[in-house]
Amino acid sequence: MRQGVPVVLIQMLEFLEQYGLHQSELFHASGSEARRDALRESLDRGEVQIFCSDDVHAVASLVILFLRELPHGLIPDRDAKQLLRVYTKTKGKVLILEHAKKVLGSYAPETFNILSLLIHFLSRVAAQYHVNHMSSEDLSEVFGPCIFHVPDSRIKLVEQELCNYLTQHLIDSVTFLLPNMYPPKPRCDVLSTGDCAPPPSSACSTSMVPSSLSVGGDKRTNSSVSYIRSKGCCRKKCVGPYCK
Repeated sequence: MRQGVPVVLIQMLEFLEQYGLHQSELFHASGSEARRDALRESLDRGEVQIFCSDDVHAVASLVILFLRELPHGLIPDRDAKQLLRVYTKTKGKVLILEHAKKVLGSYAPETFNILSLLIHFLSRVAAQYHVNHMSSEDLSEVFGPCIFHVPDSRIKLVEQELCNYLTQHLIDSVTFLLPNMYPPKPRCDVLSTGDCAPPPSSACSTSMVPSSLSVGGDKRTNSSVSYIRSKGCCRKKCVGPYCK
């Protein structure tokens, strides 16, 4: 079992899984910037956060911000190009899937784990398209620029479109390409307005938080993306709904 996913990301995705899958335009509608910033500051301080019913779109915005602020993207340019070559040079759907799976499996464990968690979640969002109006194509346009880092160049727009296509393909083919290491919990009852989700276990205290998160072989320090410090912890150290 691969580890290394920040618990703060797991907490946000689990909240959206429970209470946001049926929200119309989940990642298109903008949440309250003030509430989003307040949540971010709270997470920066390492506080255990309890999300409430009105937080769905604010938390959705925070997930996007989380990924955007990774200095080199979740999948750095070098790794993205390797995956792009599979889709542009390989012929045959079966071979493409097999080669893509091999490339993804070569990624750093932290990158692989976060990607697996995120893409499986997005596939479940897309499965509720008839309710939330977020298809895999819609999601790829939102998350493609967050997942893949495309450096500035004369062909940046073209490369970004290719990366968005890759993101959509990952979502549509996730059951073959990435293991579902973090299956969703049973859904809770829908929150009424003003209600709050159950709090995460206090076992995930900040005393277990390392000072930085290693993603793709690089260290992401607090000064660059402080709230994505690895609030994660191993199962051996932590027991609770947001602990992996």
